[in-house]
Amino acid sequence: MRLILGTAAAVVLTLSTVSSATSADQSAAAAGLSWKRVDLPHSHQSLRGLDAVNAKVAWVAGDEGGVWRTTDGGKTWKDVRPDAEKALAFRDVEADSGDVAQVLSIGPRGQSRIYKTVDGGKSWDLTFKNAEATAFYDCLAMFPDGVHGLAMSDPVDGKFRVITTDDAGDTWKKVDPSGMPKAKDGEFGFAASGTCVVTAGVKDAWIASGGTAARVFHSTDYGQTWTDSSSGLPCRYNFTVAADPSNAQVVWTGCVFSDITHPGGIYRSNDGGASWLPYGRGLRNEAISWLTVDPADSGHILAGAAEGVDEMRFAPDADQDGIPDSEEAIFGTVPGDANDDGTQDSTQANVASIGIPAGPLAPSLAKTTAAGDYVVVEVDLSQPHNGSCARVSDLSVISTDQIALSNRMQQAAPTIRFILPDCQSARVNIRYSAVTSYPNGVLGSYSPQTPGDGTTLAWGTFATTQASVDGNGFWSVDLAENAFGNVYAPGSGAILFQGAPGKDAVFANGFD
Repeated sequence: MRLILGTAAAVVLTLSTVSSATSADQSAAAAGLSWKRVDLPHSHQSLRGLDAVNAKVAWVAGDEGGVWRTTDGGKTWKDVRPDAEKALAFRDVEADSGDVAQVLSIGPRGQSRIYKTVDGGKSWDLTFKNAEATAFYDCLAMFPDGVHGLAMSDPVDGKFRVITTDDAGDTWKKVDPSGMPKAKDGEFGFAASGTCVVTAGVKDAWIASGGTAARVFHSTDYGQTWTDSSSGLPCRYNFTVAADPSNAQVVWTGCVFSDITHPGGIYRSNDGGASWLPYGRGLRNEAISWLTVDPADSGHILAGAAEGVDEMRFAPDADQDGIPDSEEAIFGTVPGDANDDGTQDSTQANVASIGIPAGPLAPSLAKTTAAGDYVVVEVDLSQPHNGSCARVSDLSVISTDQIALSNRMQQAAPTIRFILPDCQSARVNIRYSAVTSYPNGVLGSYSPQTPGDGTTLAWGTFATTQASVDGNGFWSVDLAENAFGNVYAPGSGAILFQGAPGKDAVFANGFD
């Protein structure tokens, strides 16, 4: 199982030191399905590959040169790079056992090389030397059988280069992969710190290729042929992919984005890439450059972003709305039915409910919440909608250090954030259990003043024709992908809402 860490990331085999979650939703973080920042011991600069063999032995490749090996769980590391490659960058490492490993290096003018060791790095044999000066082989992967493997290069003349092995890396041969599209300049490429290729299942391999048209591709024949498995992904800068070692149908990908109006974050497929859903709740920075699945615990996911390393422990989520079943089973007058429709929220993908931490709703308000208070969001599928609009994903409570309170709107409840995947317009109902009365209430949204321009984010309020509240504290708001209230850029095909109810203290429909 291959783990990839980006520049200035940290290397660890056992996560022993975990920082406290920084979002307001502490209880959700404890329950799972929410990301939180972690502090990891030991670090190397410009890491490209980490392959953990077991709890003690692991290998690391360095983009600034070096191949390191640990036999004590990461406490100490020894540089065991091939003598002939002292000055070259190492782009990847794959370990078949504690003593057997292969490394991919990049030399001047694209002279990629693959070395193999069977004695823990004491000696190395050169098994492949690239003869094409323009082809940079960046990604190396071995299949679970330890016999088959592949390496892939950035596109040259619009085509990817692939080499494969069927003898445990002793020899390599070039293949012409079918199914990979011919690329124009800048459309496809590999990220400097991303995971290009991973393997899962007997013959399965996945590749994430970054660029303006980049996507996720899947192979089921050791990399000979590939199919596009990007359906449902709203982003195209996919620089990393991670496969579940225990289930070939489950795969994760991360997206880099330009700004908040252009979707980024983390997505998960449980059907072999046929569909993807966002699982980014709690991420403070959605510019994801690498992902990995813990080889000893497939529910333990690590992600690298610009601000550091985040982790999540996946919990059962039958309706795939990003909220663990155990959490949705708590809230409501009838436990588990927070929207009072007679059906458990955990069985309805279009309904999501989470807890609100006890304490002040907002620093400017004296009202406090108690243990058990919650917010519930529902897509009203009985009303007209465009797109499937079948899910409320990644519902979270946002702390004021991420989105400050409005200067104009007297906020009556915490700011929330959620995503409606594959949804162009829909009516959404929102209720906070701690607030049932909103005298002269308005619903605010922290959205771009200029659609698609992330630099113009500001608080504004919906017109009364778009948002209203009933006597029980249920808000109804009409959201659309190309209208106020959607943070994503127009035409994205999905809706990202950030907002809160309150009282407009100045005038309606203005921006801070």
